[in-house]
Amino acid sequence: MRFKDFLTESTIPDWIKAFSDDQLNSYEKDHPELHDDTKRYIQLEKLSRQKPKNLKKVTYKILKIGRKWIEGVEPGKSYKNKIERNDVTKDFKEGETYTFNAEVKWEYSKYGTSVTVFPATDEVKEVNQTARNRQEIIKWLGYIENSLKKGRLYQNGLDRVKSYGIQNYPDLKAKLDSYIQEYQEMEKKKRETPTYGQSWTESYGGKFCHLCKKPIDKGQKVRYQYLNGLKNLTHVNCEVSNKEREERIIKKQEEDKKYFHVSGGSGYGYREFHVGEVIKATQDQINRGYPEFLYVVSSDKKYYREDGMSFGVGDDSGYIYSAKCRPATDEEAKPIKEKIEKDKNIRKAKLRLEEIKNTIMKTGEYPKGNNFIEGQKILDTQNIYGGGDWFVIAKDHIWYVKNNGMDGDDWSRNNVTTGGAGAIGWKIPIDEKLVSELNELEKIINERT
Repeated sequence: MRFKDFLTESTIPDWIKAFSDDQLNSYEKDHPELHDDTKRYIQLEKLSRQKPKNLKKVTYKILKIGRKWIEGVEPGKSYKNKIERNDVTKDFKEGETYTFNAEVKWEYSKYGTSVTVFPATDEVKEVNQTARNRQEIIKWLGYIENSLKKGRLYQNGLDRVKSYGIQNYPDLKAKLDSYIQEYQEMEKKKRETPTYGQSWTESYGGKFCHLCKKPIDKGQKVRYQYLNGLKNLTHVNCEVSNKEREERIIKKQEEDKKYFHVSGGSGYGYREFHVGEVIKATQDQINRGYPEFLYVVSSDKKYYREDGMSFGVGDDSGYIYSAKCRPATDEEAKPIKEKIEKDKNIRKAKLRLEEIKNTIMKTGEYPKGNNFIEGQKILDTQNIYGGGDWFVIAKDHIWYVKNNGMDGDDWSRNNVTTGGAGAIGWKIPIDEKLVSELNELEKIINERT
């Protein structure tokens, strides 16, 4: 039975869902007399647990075709990989180049790295997409379920499960329908339950407003408010209440005028503000009249567990950070100004260093053979993975050496011994002015004084 046929099945029984992976496999094996529907349920449950394969598009030139495996090489690279023979590769010919979707597996050992390529047949693609969609739907159904516990229906979650084709998964569609029904029942119950501050039209009169002390006449809008812990009857548009509200708004507005407000979401790279720190205003804020450097007077943060994009988080969930600030004094802003200047110098130094590297590679000599270089090693970024680069100040030359020992690198170009796979080096005649500049750039980049 093809996997797409499973999509028409109904809800998987709970007793099958309770099985572990091993139990699912052994149960099917130990009970060959199982009804066809039960077998389908078991296979559907296996599918729901299946991890999607990481497929990508690859291109290979075919070198040799064997009975089970094909030997191929990626264009521009020298190492050979094994490619599985299946319906995708059965008509491949030696010497030809093909592009196809496949799962690529890397295996590492003390003897080196081996790469095995498994071309994706139409059935594999279908299974992979089915499993991926199902897992995404299950994930978003979990978010919807969590939102129900807070009394809301996660609209973004509804849109996502629809985009993944939940109508093709009857068992998951049934779960979504139950969530929607539960939410509708909650909303109905909420509408039928009086809420705090709910107003109504007074039918009799003869009562008094707790705030303004004036009579409440028949036909006036009234409500209960909790004042000082007690429930009191008030006018909906009480003069005293409105006046107090206006005074609070005016007071807050006057207070806000004293400060500059900054805020941003964690998904956009913002972090928590701390009282006493000095921050640099953005160019947009400066254009709106903000000072260049701000001193944080107070800070706050709010976490959005769901639907964060709607609130400016910059992600489905995360924080909104905010702060009230005043202009920073020159003394308060001094450390951040020094850091900005230091960062600027480092960027300039790195740009100059790239110019020097490019010049040596273009105009320098590329000595053949295996060269062992003795001298002062500076600006060294060599790493254990075969990457990085460095300079060597030798007796008569300045060498620029670029490590070339990573998997996939063309090691045949290496002309410098490193203790690993090797590196590529270019040299120019010694230049004391350039040596001095390189040493100075190293001090700046490594932030040494």
